[in-house]
Amino acid sequence: MKKGVIQDVTIFGDFFGIGEVSDVEDKLKGVKYEREAIQAALKDIDLQHYLGKIKDEDFLSLVY
Repeated sequence: MKKGVIQDVTIFGDFFGIGEVSDVEDKLKGVKYEREAIQAALKDIDLQHYLGKIKDEDFLSLVY
């Protein structure tokens, strides 16, 4: 974080998705660390494709 903006992010864990998690990380870089901004940045991402069975709201709660 720098001045409220996500500069770099690493998502790690045991995921059962099939996509590259780095795609999600890239979507978050440069985004303001505000719930609405993060949600907007991820609106076109199918998180289940990348992370397995997780609801968008649950992921958002983990990040913010």
